[in-house]
Amino acid sequence: MNSYFFLFITCLYQLWVRRLLRVCALISMISVSLNTTHTFDKYPILIHVTFFSDAIVTLLFTSEMIAKMHIRGVLTGDAPYLKDRWCQFDATMVFFLWISVILQIFEMTHIVPRFSYLSILRAPRPLIMIRFIRVFLKFSMPKSRINQIFKRSSQQIYNVTLFFLFFMSLYGLLGVQFFGDLSNHCVVNGTDPK
Repeated sequence: MNSYFFLFITCLYQLWVRRLLRVCALISMISVSLNTTHTFDKYPILIHVTFFSDAIVTLLFTSEMIAKMHIRGVLTGDAPYLKDRWCQFDATMVFFLWISVILQIFEMTHIVPRFSYLSILRAPRPLIMIRFIRVFLKFSMPKSRINQIFKRSSQQIYNVTLFFLFFMSLYGLLGVQFFGDLSNHCVVNGTDPK
């Protein structure tokens, strides 16, 4: 058992393993996109396909997380796992993957009705595509310069976000007040009400 774990740790930083994990992130994104009522009603086999793909992806990401924790240390060491922002993001994604797999098991065994209010727990899963894209997000500037840029632009980002939220909430409230439940519709005179 220990030799298999050592073999996995040595393979972890090879190019094909990194590409495999990127493909797993893409598969996870596709799986969560397929996880809708209409898709499962039209193609019932996809229930098992999405579950199988989610289980494999979750196991691979979990084993990668455990291997990185073993190499780097959890909270102590040269570069602890939980003190690195990307590793914190990866751990959060693994957490949501496990929640999604457990929820899907409950839905398949009818413990929880399909697409209940608990399905909202799948909402953060599309963020796993950041893992796919972050390979291309390489900064060639010094870290102090990047921090300086973020400090300068943070006030502008705050103002734009506040402006955006104000108008989205304003138009959201106006839309709900004006259109409500949409029980009335405009129709041509003489239309059969049935």
